[in-house]
Amino acid sequence: MSHPKTLTYVKYWIVIFCFYCLGTGIAYSQATAVNNAPPGTYDPGYATQYIRHETDAQNQILVPINTTLTTAVTCAGACGFTVTIAGAGAAITSVAGPVGAKQILVNLGVSVQTGQAVTIAYSGSAGLNSFGARTSYNARYIRCTDFTFAAFNDASLNCAPVTPNSQMVFAVPLGARNSSRWSTTLTTARVSWTAINTAPQSVLQGVQTTVATPAANTAYIGFSSSNWIAPTTATYVYPNTPGVCGYTSHWNVRLQYSAANGENTNCPLAGAPASQSYASYNNDSVLPGVIALPPVVANSDEVCVGTPVSMQFMDDTDLNCNPAVSPSPANDKTRWVRVVYGSLDLGGGNTATSNIPNITVDGVPVTNASGNLLFAGGYYPKNTAALGGTADAFGVVEITQPVNANRGPLLQILTSSV
Repeated sequence: MSHPKTLTYVKYWIVIFCFYCLGTGIAYSQATAVNNAPPGTYDPGYATQYIRHETDAQNQILVPINTTLTTAVTCAGACGFTVTIAGAGAAITSVAGPVGAKQILVNLGVSVQTGQAVTIAYSGSAGLNSFGARTSYNARYIRCTDFTFAAFNDASLNCAPVTPNSQMVFAVPLGARNSSRWSTTLTTARVSWTAINTAPQSVLQGVQTTVATPAANTAYIGFSSSNWIAPTTATYVYPNTPGVCGYTSHWNVRLQYSAANGENTNCPLAGAPASQSYASYNNDSVLPGVIALPPVVANSDEVCVGTPVSMQFMDDTDLNCNPAVSPSPANDKTRWVRVVYGSLDLGGGNTATSNIPNITVDGVPVTNASGNLLFAGGYYPKNTAALGGTADAFGVVEITQPVNANRGPLLQILTSSV
């Protein structure tokens, strides 16, 4: 009676031992891989299972199986699987599956690129039924969370009226870009040109693009201010408004997918860089800017006939948008300045309404004894120090950025004789 019991015990011990050994390698409890295609309508719970590669990095294939894993599957290398990408064999780094799952994860050494077809086959044992080459699908749903700010390229001019000449670029994970549900036509942007979610607004068409240093496994979609869909008038132009130095625009990704394929919404702003300011500078003399050249000593520019002259003007200019009216940065860009002495020619004659005779500017005669101007159009210093810089052959002084202060006293004006 004891002999059969001993055999039963030995058999039980062998079964447990073998199951333990297989579980630490690769074992599927006699599973079969599911071979369905993705449904036309997106199913977030994957009620219809299918072999798929839908991760961001596109370097993992999920193989659904019809049984639950009772122990973890871990295996280095191909482990009986074969994968092709665009018809060529692809390296497999490992195979894994967590306890309780009904799926096997096949990890690849390369990423699937846009437009590449993927197949997977299995010819091993360990409880998984072999299968020939089957298609792996990417039918990932397109969401707002797929888009992150990547770059803002701007070539807009600063002088009002300003026509935006810009491109906002968003990064998209390769998994979303490779999805069969992806559509560049349905991926648009809405720009609110002056205030968030407020007219005036434009809808821009997306185009595939890149950035200076693209990230791995990432695609890029750009929206250019000139590539508008709506309104049908033209590219938006910021108005020439005195006292306004700039405007802030807000760029939202705008998805227009059907419920079966993606979201249909104006996405939240993808971080602070999705709001961009445009400078809109009027001329420096437009209020609150004032071009001012008062005398250093008050009223010293008012001279009685026959009275000697010894005075200086000074640059006391307040530049428009310097400092700036929010939201624009200050207009402290490089200026080119020329001061002309005698630009208003009152003629000779030694009268109260004519030019003052015998005027010199920094020692250079500008009018003669009769008050006649010696330089047609007025005198300007050339190739000499002026305005805190050096005047060129045309009397122009380059004042480099940042220009945030006036230039102070100008050249000395004297009369050589009365």
